[in-house]
Parts: sequence; C-alpha cells; structure tokens
Amino acid sequence: MGDPTVQQLCHLFSELREENKTHPAELNRKIDNIYITFDYQTSMFNTNQTERLELSKQVDRHGDWIERATPEIGVTYTTKG
Repeated sequence: MGDPTVQQLCHLFSELREENKTHPAELNRKIDNIYITFDYQTSMFNTNQTERLELSKQVDRHGDWIERATPEIGVTYTTKG
C-alpha cells in the first residue's frame, strides 16, 4: 500500500478498533475523517475520468482534422495501428 491516503485510512481503522468503546466522541470524529477521505478519493477519481474522456475526444477531433487537411496541403498522412 504505497498510497499515503490508503495508509492513512488503514491507520484510522486500526485506531477505531482500539478506541471505539472508550471515546465515542473521538470515534465520531474519526468516522467523519474516513468519510472525508472517501469523498476526496471519489472526487479525484471522477475528475480523472472526466479529463481522460475530454482528452480522448480532443485527440479524435485533431485526428479527423489532420486527415481532412493533409490532402489540401499535399502531405501524406498515415496512421499507425
């Protein structure tokens, strides 16, 4: 587990197991921290997916434009793949 956020989450869970009966207010705070960590990770994941989709669309548009433009300027365009 190299991700610091995942390590932090595992540490929070182990602390919860040790202290869950003796400090209920502290337990609530730690649970809130877990929710915050999950929300942050979810937000990062969603942003990453959105950016990848947008970049993929942009690359497709550039490829289409290049294919249309090359005959007009006398350049041979071949795709690898």
